[in-house]
Amino acid sequence: MNWIQECNINLSTNDLEESEYVDFSIEDIPDIEKINKKYNVLTEFYISLTARFPNSRASIFLNETKISVEILESVVAHFNNPKVVTNGKNPIKIILKNPKTSSVDHILKKNRNPIIEDLFDFNKNYSFREWTPPKTYKIVPDKVEKYENDDFDSILPYLYMCNSQPFFIFSIDDWVLNDSLKNSLAIRYFTHKFKEVYLWVDDDKNVTNIQLAF
Repeated sequence: MNWIQECNINLSTNDLEESEYVDFSIEDIPDIEKINKKYNVLTEFYISLTARFPNSRASIFLNETKISVEILESVVAHFNNPKVVTNGKNPIKIILKNPKTSSVDHILKKNRNPIIEDLFDFNKNYSFREWTPPKTYKIVPDKVEKYENDDFDSILPYLYMCNSQPFFIFSIDDWVLNDSLKNSLAIRYFTHKFKEVYLWVDDDKNVTNIQLAF
């Protein structure tokens, strides 16, 4: 497989622990039921990211003084009891878990973005895997065909805003490391959108995580 190289990666980060924030607090987002719901690729991504397991969660980092209407309508309104992390008066992060059943059902009745379909297959039954120390592989961009998707491009700014953390990482549940995986639409897209892309692989060749470095 000439499109990957086994390597060691440094997972150190400058991201501050929540306890280190000055005047840090976690608060409910008020009047969730009054927010208009809008369905788009942001909805698909964050619901798909959190709907696979009961305790799955995701965060959206913020760089504005208030939560945008786009995030409120496209993401926040689709979750039960989302939280906002504040530092003083400014919101800095939204914590998402437990998407609403009606929202999950809605996106599954429609054709999701092909990259999201590739990453999160709801038709598979996920089974518990015993943890093993993963090997990491860096994807070689020159060996992977480029894939463009204008719709998914609108998600990228939210992936890049991971506080001072230099990467975005999330779990993968149904990829097996073999040569055909380089044809994955998600891999073809991410490899040419991020500085570096890594796959974490367990002893059984299951891909457990994908890491996107800025």
